[in-house]
Amino acid sequence: MKVDEAMKMLEDGVRSVFESENYNEYLIVMSRFTDYSAANCILIFAQRPEATYVAGYRDWQRKFNRNVQKGAKSIRIIAPMKTKDENDEERIRFRVVSVFDVADTEGDPLPSFGIDELKGDVSGYERFMDVLTKISPVPMRFEKIRGGAKGYFSRTEPVIAIQSSMSEVQTVKTFLHEICHAKLHADDREKDRRTKEIEAEGTCSVVCSYFGIETDAYSHSYIVSWSSDKETKELKASLETIRRTAKELIADITREMEGIHDNRV
Repeated sequence: MKVDEAMKMLEDGVRSVFESENYNEYLIVMSRFTDYSAANCILIFAQRPEATYVAGYRDWQRKFNRNVQKGAKSIRIIAPMKTKDENDEERIRFRVVSVFDVADTEGDPLPSFGIDELKGDVSGYERFMDVLTKISPVPMRFEKIRGGAKGYFSRTEPVIAIQSSMSEVQTVKTFLHEICHAKLHADDREKDRRTKEIEAEGTCSVVCSYFGIETDAYSHSYIVSWSSDKETKELKASLETIRRTAKELIADITREMEGIHDNRV
């Protein structure tokens, strides 16, 4: 596959993600590959949506002591490559490279790539909510919100309000959604509301998926309702914002979870 073919797959993939029921599956893929660009997440999704962890042929051998099985089909992604022009100045070009999913390898067991803190029990929920409170850019409060809204972020107070008496999953999802608004949109007057909601719910869905919190059905219908009529370039920009913000939140939550654990030892 050449770079232009990969870019064509990317363009088709972006439109497919937002115009079909593939969006929640794509967000699950994105949650597994937070170190990869949104573009490469789409390419992985287009070729192998069930992939869980990918690496190059040599990396599987050197880093994990695993071998790619004979006959395994590679996944093609885009990688930067440093070159020098005629003036000996460094430039970045892109090339297509092959990676393989862990399912097509064999050898030593893999290390754990995620954390397993939330399983739906009360103690896990309270700890996770405490972590979200610590990483939130603004204070959070519970209240009786009229009109059916589950939560909101107030730029003027500033505060995040969460509807009281909801389920644990809905409360965590809503809190994360509003944290995303507070992180991304507190001072952003240029983006329209559709873009803001796509970014907030998309990021929230990726983070929830990473930590084992099921929100796919809710998040998919929510995002589709806000994404109609948007252009491909706008959707691509939103996907990159989602990837970057989700990676930051996952790192912040993981760090706080480990800090809480250390304090209790």
